[in-house]
Amino acid sequence: MRKKLKNIFKIFVFVFIISCTNKNTNIEIKWQDLKYKSLSNDKKLKFLDSIRYNEKYDTNLYFLLAEEYFNLNQYKNYKSVSEIVLNESIKSKDSINIGRAYYYIGDYFELTQKDSAYYYYKQAEKIFIAIKNNDRLAKALFNKGYLLFYDGVYTESEIELTKALHYLNDSDNHLLLYQCLSLQGGNLEALSLYDEALDYYKKAQKIIPKLDVIDAKKFYYVVLNTVDLSNVYAAQGAYDQTLKVLSEIDLNRLREYRPSVYATVVSNIAYSKLNLYGPTKEVKKLLLEAHYYTEKYGNDKDIVFKYKYLGEYYMMSNDKFNATKNFKIALDAAITTEYNIEIVNLLKLLSQSDGDNFDSYHTEYLDRYQNLIDKQIKTKNKFARIEYETRRVEDINRTLNNRLQYIIYLVVILILIIAIFSLSRIVKFNKLALSAALQKNEAEQNLFELLKQQQTMINKAQEKEKKRIALELHDGVMNKLYSTRLNLGVLNKNIDTESIDSRKKLIKDLQNIEAEIRSLSHNLSTTDNDSSNDYKKLLTTLVNNQNSLQQTLFQIQINDEKKLTELDTIYKFNIYRIIQECIFNIQKHAKAETADILLHIFEQEIKLIIKDDGIGYNVEDKKEGIGITLPPKS
Repeated sequence: MRKKLKNIFKIFVFVFIISCTNKNTNIEIKWQDLKYKSLSNDKKLKFLDSIRYNEKYDTNLYFLLAEEYFNLNQYKNYKSVSEIVLNESIKSKDSINIGRAYYYIGDYFELTQKDSAYYYYKQAEKIFIAIKNNDRLAKALFNKGYLLFYDGVYTESEIELTKALHYLNDSDNHLLLYQCLSLQGGNLEALSLYDEALDYYKKAQKIIPKLDVIDAKKFYYVVLNTVDLSNVYAAQGAYDQTLKVLSEIDLNRLREYRPSVYATVVSNIAYSKLNLYGPTKEVKKLLLEAHYYTEKYGNDKDIVFKYKYLGEYYMMSNDKFNATKNFKIALDAAITTEYNIEIVNLLKLLSQSDGDNFDSYHTEYLDRYQNLIDKQIKTKNKFARIEYETRRVEDINRTLNNRLQYIIYLVVILILIIAIFSLSRIVKFNKLALSAALQKNEAEQNLFELLKQQQTMINKAQEKEKKRIALELHDGVMNKLYSTRLNLGVLNKNIDTESIDSRKKLIKDLQNIEAEIRSLSHNLSTTDNDSSNDYKKLLTTLVNNQNSLQQTLFQIQINDEKKLTELDTIYKFNIYRIIQECIFNIQKHAKAETADILLHIFEQEIKLIIKDDGIGYNVEDKKEGIGITLPPKS
């Protein structure tokens, strides 16, 4: 009888968990439809806050909010939203989302209090073990392993990841599987088990084609995996193999996509060649290129290695002065980022390069090395203590549960009946909610289509209006200007020398205006038919016409006529107006003899430089007007 009651109790728990996790999850934020990703960070934050404080609570919605707060480095908001999800999930006994909220909060504490992070990851692990959710359990174990890895407790991290990989054995969660394999390779590499590390990195490599991510992200994972493999080969002294795997990376694509990672790859190539061929000019060039991109795009940890490798280059060149100089910069960056293992390594290198201070560096090296070992032991003991205390609490709870078990058995049948009734009501409610959500979604889609049609009509009307204006400019204004020029030509028959000269100048001015309006009207009436030569001619004509009228000599240079062809019409038009306005201001105010106009067109930017040798002006003399406004002094 007792055994039967236990089985009934297990069935009840299973039904209860299913009922608690089957919530309405149809409310979604349509990030793409709202053009969320194109917003500035401030506007993103306001948008998230408006949803948080105005929309009705929904678990999936709040998880999305938490993730976006985290991406915006709004960690307090991330924690508070995650805690709301945890409390609401506890109220509704939603076991899956209780566990998920636990490791979200753990991610927050990972930034500040690693022991608290470990505690929350452990709580998530317990939940997912209880409900037998292997994917989420593997995620919690991965989080624990990740935390242990970056605290230098590699053996314990290896144990957690071994368990995670066991639970992912039949999973199709390829991204998590890839992350576990890569981190396990990192553990084994840190423990100097290089052959085993290579095995895990190669297993991770085979997972990458299966990842359900965009091509750019997949390329990024390929690069990271290749760098991992190259690091192991370098640690084994197989620098020729390091160069072989790194040569498979598309460096041009990487430089455009992730310049900081490009710097790491170039640095690794240089370091391998340094060890193979010595301090050659090519090695120095590569190291300086990596240094340039790291200074521009990298972080302090990246800087550590770039200066360290430069220091080793100078050491092999017997230039101990520059070697010491670079090692010191690397050491400062390592201390700033608390990169303890590299602090120890750099102190050892400085003791070799700076003979005058050998005793100081060597003593600090020994102290730091011992402190590093002590810290790892303390960290290991701290996490072991959390494991022990968690188990002890579980044992106490288990004892209390046994005492209450007989009482539970007496009421379990009644609760089971109530649960089945509640489940049927919940299923019915969920069906109604799903139907309502689908109707809402359909209505939103129809509204979106109407807005899109309306926008299309507006675009057509704008295009029609633009062509009408262009036609009026050409047939109306142009004819009037031409008629005026003919009349002035007739008046020019007067024999008064001053009148003749004045009318000639007016006729010339009208010809210039006529040419300008014709060019602009053509530019308005066509959007995609501009050619580089026509547009270049328009600019040079503008400049040359001014040269014939004024004392200032203008010159224009364009670096790439092919890219000029590819510019959108709106850019061409604005460039023309800017040049025209600057020419006017130079003629009116500068009293310049020469002025240069330089138009440089690159892949991602346009640079327009206009400089003259005129008298300049005092930026402190502010005048009322609609020209350029200088920013206030900070």
